[in-house]
Amino acid sequence: MIPIALPEKNIQLEFPEEISELTNDQFQFLCKCICQFISGELSFFDLKIHVLYKFLNIKRSTKKLSEEEYLNRNSNVLHLSDLVENFFNTTHAEGKERKQIKLDCTENKIPFLKVGFQKYIGPKDLFLNITFGEFIEAQTHFQNYIKTNSEEDLNLLAATLYRESKPKTRKNKIENYQGDKRIKFHVASVETRAKKFKKVPIHLKFGIFIYFASCLEFIATEVIEVSGNPINLSPLFQKSESNNESIGLVSVLFSLSESGVFGDKEKTEEELYWTILLKLYDNHLNIKNIERNAKTK
Repeated sequence: MIPIALPEKNIQLEFPEEISELTNDQFQFLCKCICQFISGELSFFDLKIHVLYKFLNIKRSTKKLSEEEYLNRNSNVLHLSDLVENFFNTTHAEGKERKQIKLDCTENKIPFLKVGFQKYIGPKDLFLNITFGEFIEAQTHFQNYIKTNSEEDLNLLAATLYRESKPKTRKNKIENYQGDKRIKFHVASVETRAKKFKKVPIHLKFGIFIYFASCLEFIATEVIEVSGNPINLSPLFQKSESNNESIGLVSVLFSLSESGVFGDKEKTEEELYWTILLKLYDNHLNIKNIERNAKTK
């Protein structure tokens, strides 16, 4: 957090330094402002002012200010609004400045969606309870949205990841819902939920897109500790001339199903995404060891 001192008023404030420090409410408000910026309802300057006032809980004063007070206030607001830049990367293309939200938060800050009286539970942080089949379906809609910018693809992405909760039975509570409060994923039910999610505000669905993108970025680029051992999964996501997809997930599904390591296709789809990733990484290490041994002979 960034400390902010207002000595003339004897006030000490804090402003989030990065997206991971935002509360759920702050993240959702930021997504709302970004959607308004994309649609042209807000300039980027206005976005910064809106976010600054919200995050610092500043109320617009109705008190009549002197010219000096007015200029001093505007100067302070202008200076502080630059803190919002920390949430964005700035690039330049074709003579234009472009802003892109930083993908540096793998926490799901939209834990649930509500449509009427029905509550839909979202996934845990960093895909921890997402199945392989669920991930393949979600990634399809995620990539389609990047190509189309269609809200329909956002509806399908949200409908893949957000589902009704399991019944609060004694067995479910004792078993802690087997690590997932959401009902089991079935691809056939996605379109039905997607139609209902048309009523969900677009900024919440855009926030789900940001969460998904952030998790993908983290998994593909960061060193992750597993059982005390640091591992780098980036080789799994390197593209080759024969494979334009990240790791050819549908092909991976069929290969693992044929090997029977997790069972048939249905059983493989039901395995956690992280279990599949670690198996692929283990295969990668085995291949590297074989290649290394072959060179030494």
